[in-house]
Order: sequence, then C-alpha cells, then structure tokens
Amino acid sequence: NQFKGTLPTICTKNIVILDLSSNMLSGSLPHCLFTNTSINLNILDLHDNQLQGTIPQITANSCKLTTFNINNNHFQGSIPSALANCKQLQILDFGNNKMKDSFPSWLMALPELQILVLRSNRFHGNLSFKKMEHPFSKLRIMDLSHNQFNGNLPINFFDNFKLMGNSDQNIGLNTTDRRQRSYYEASVSLIVKGMEFEVKRILNIYTSIDLSSNKFDGGVPQVIGELKSLRLLNLSHNS
Repeated sequence: NQFKGTLPTICTKNIVILDLSSNMLSGSLPHCLFTNTSINLNILDLHDNQLQGTIPQITANSCKLTTFNINNNHFQGSIPSALANCKQLQILDFGNNKMKDSFPSWLMALPELQILVLRSNRFHGNLSFKKMEHPFSKLRIMDLSHNQFNGNLPINFFDNFKLMGNSDQNIGLNTTDRRQRSYYEASVSLIVKGMEFEVKRILNIYTSIDLSSNKFDGGVPQVIGELKSLRLLNLSHNS
C-alpha cells in the first residue's frame, strides 16, 4: 500500500502476525513489541519502509518470533544480543540498513535459524565459529554480502551445509500454522548475477551462500566442492 506516517503502536497480545511491509512508514520500532511479556507475536515483517533508529532489546521470556524482517529501512546500531533468546527464530533478515557491528556470533546457537540476511550494512571483523562444532545447524540461506568482513573463511561453517545432503530431503520452512498461511507467506530477496528476485515457495529447498563484496582473504575451503545442496555460491569481490 502507500501508508505514511509513524509506525502505529500495536502491542496487543492477540496479534500473531504483523506485516506492514512495502509502505512508506517512518519512525522507530515500538518498544512494547519486544518488552511486553503478554505479546504472542510470531511474525514481524516491516521490510521496504523508511523506519529508523535502533532495535530494542527483547525481554528474554517474551520472544516467540519465528520471522523478523526489517530489510530495506534505515536502522542503525547493532543486533541486540537478547535475540539469542528467540529459540524459535527461523528467518532473520536485516539486510539493506545502516547497522554497524562485528559479526553477531551468538546467532550460531539458534537451533531453528534457517535464513540469515545481513546484506548491505556496515558489519565488520572476522567470522569466528571456533566455540561450536556445528554452528548454524539448520542454516540454508546466508547473505553477508556488501559489508566489511575480513579474514579467512571458517571451514566448520561450510561443514554444516555438507551435512544437509540432498536439498530435496531437507527440513521444510514452517513459520505459521495452516490457519495463518492464508495471511502471510515468508519470502527473502536474493541477488543472482546482479539481479534481485524474491524467493517464496521454494525457500525450503533453496540453499545459498553469498559472501561477496567484503574483504575476505586466504583460500576457498575444499569442502565447498562437496556441498550437494548448494544452489548459489557467490564469493566475488573479495581478496
């Protein structure tokens, strides 16, 4: 639509899906969405707006999010560490903002995370997964392109994509129950050969790694040649 003005403060416990994407809304995120312990919000999709400010910290025992999408806004600051308490989170899409921080390595412990998009921000530093044997155990789409990450590529991260085996037998993406699917369908935008397109129904079989336009150096891990489920790999514009 073409809704304008500030984001409405909708913090009722009855809202499970809040999708205000592709509008012209401005202002910041209502803190009550993240601190009100009675809220049962599963899906928060605000991509393609003009929102700004920082992301509020989430109350540990109130997080029921499965999808958190704020792609293509003007958010700044870092990813709040309290998101580590969102154990049901499957989609985290913070791409195309102005966020600045080192890589949030605590995300690797989220047991259900399948899609992680941090594209086109100001993230920097090394990718370090040394503390876990199998970080990001269910991740299938990872887009860290157009940031300032550097250092070698961590081999143990790619091992997880190898463990997935054949993508046709992989886990499915189920962010809502049957009653809710008529209202919301999860999607993510991917860049393929310079063209952006939106992926919806095939999210559960699409496997993608995009680390392009950073400052990575060293060699390409040989394990990448064994990733049977991989559909897209982009390591261009690095060192």
